[in-house]
Amino acid sequence: MYDVHAPHGAVHSWKDFFIHIAAIACGLVLALALEKTAEYLHQRHLLSEARSVLAAELEDNRRAWQKNAAEVQRMQRELKDNLRVIQALRSHALPAGKLDYSANLYATLDGAWQSVHQNGALSLMPQTELTKEAWFYRLMLDLLDAIGAFNSTMKIAAANAANVANASPEQLDTRQLDELTSKTIEAQGRLDYVQMFLDIEERGIDELVGASRGKGAGK
Repeated sequence: MYDVHAPHGAVHSWKDFFIHIAAIACGLVLALALEKTAEYLHQRHLLSEARSVLAAELEDNRRAWQKNAAEVQRMQRELKDNLRVIQALRSHALPAGKLDYSANLYATLDGAWQSVHQNGALSLMPQTELTKEAWFYRLMLDLLDAIGAFNSTMKIAAANAANVANASPEQLDTRQLDELTSKTIEAQGRLDYVQMFLDIEERGIDELVGASRGKGAGK
C-alpha cells in the first residue's frame, strides 16, 4: 500500500527530478563543448604544423630549383660543345675542347608532404589549397622521372665518350661517332624536357610562396 502525499509534496519531487536532469544535461553539453573545442584546437594545430613543414620543404625545393636551373644551362652549353667536338673528330681535326657529359641535378623533396598525408592534416585544408599542394607534388614526381631518364642517357653517352676519348684518331670509326652523336642529341631532348618541368616548377613555387604569405598576413 502506497502512501499518497499531498499535492505539494508531489510537485516538489518533480521539480527536484527536472533540476537533476537539467544538471546532467548541462554537464553533458559542457563536456561535449569542451571535447569539440579540444578537437578544434588540435586540428588547428595540426593544420598549422602541416603548413609550416610544407613551407620549409618548399623553401628547400626552391633552393634545389635554383641549382638545377643553373645546372641545366651549363649542360645545354656542354652538349652543344660536345656536338662540335664530335664533328671535329669526324673530320680528324683537333677539337677545341673536350667531351663532357657530367650531370649534377638535385632531387626534389617530398618527405613533409608524405608526413602530412599520413597524419590526416591534408583533410583539414581548404579544397583550393589542397589542390595546389597536390598538383605541385605531382609535378615533382614528373620532374624526378624526367631527371632520371636524362641521367640514364647521360651515363650511356659518357661511356661512349670514354671509348672515343681512349681511341686513337685512326681507330675511330663512323659507328662510334654516330652512336655518340645520337646519344648527345637524345640527351639534349631529354634536357629540354627537364627544362620544361623546371619552368612549370618555378611558377608553382611562386604561386605557393605567395599563397603562404597571404595566409601568414591573414593571421
